[in-house]
Amino acid sequence: MTVSSSGAEIEFDCGKATIATVIDADRDGAFSVSGDFQPERPGPTTPNGPPKRPMRVSGTVKENDMQVSIVLTDQNEEIGTFTLTFGTVPRLTKCR
Repeated sequence: MTVSSSGAEIEFDCGKATIATVIDADRDGAFSVSGDFQPERPGPTTPNGPPKRPMRVSGTVKENDMQVSIVLTDQNEEIGTFTLTFGTVPRLTKCR
């Protein structure tokens, strides 16, 4: 996850996500924001790829750790819950 002053981008093994708003945590470190999830598939794809899907990202921040839960809101489909630690290198295996 790469966070900026205007939002965030998240890279997954077989997808990516964009949050186009500031992630504001409350005083307990909790947050909830909307964004778009772009699925990726292995092998050849069409030029436009699969359509983006709306998502909800919620979680908490405590010190250098962020717990994140991601749900695709169009079908209430849970992508998963992840623990992110600031400054660590992710282990991704791209499905492309």
